[in-house]
Amino acid sequence: LRQRGEKSALAREMSDLQQEFVRVCGEGASPRVVEEGWAAVRGLLEQRDKLANLASCAQAPASFGAQFAAVAYLTGLRLGEPTPVERLVRNAGISVKDFFGSVEEQHLRLHPGEPIPEALR
Repeated sequence: LRQRGEKSALAREMSDLQQEFVRVCGEGASPRVVEEGWAAVRGLLEQRDKLANLASCAQAPASFGAQFAAVAYLTGLRLGEPTPVERLVRNAGISVKDFFGSVEEQHLRLHPGEPIPEALR
């Protein structure tokens, strides 16, 4: 019974995080960007990286704003369906400087060993 309770708590937490990711992407975001971006976030969480550490500390979903905005941006670029930076920054409640710092950080996590594209420098 305890394991079922832990699993349902984890499912609720993942649902809350997914809702926050969708909120950060904003209205008008490509469904492909939202779907594939969320898959990338889940992959990062499963790798037990920084995002997983934030999640394990029971951080509020809103504390993921910069990371979520960066993943959405990188996913959009990869798919050729970029999400406007202004929308991501506004929805995440972060500065443009923090946004691009997170973009660089998440690029290194999502694509280890790949150089940062010139467009992101």
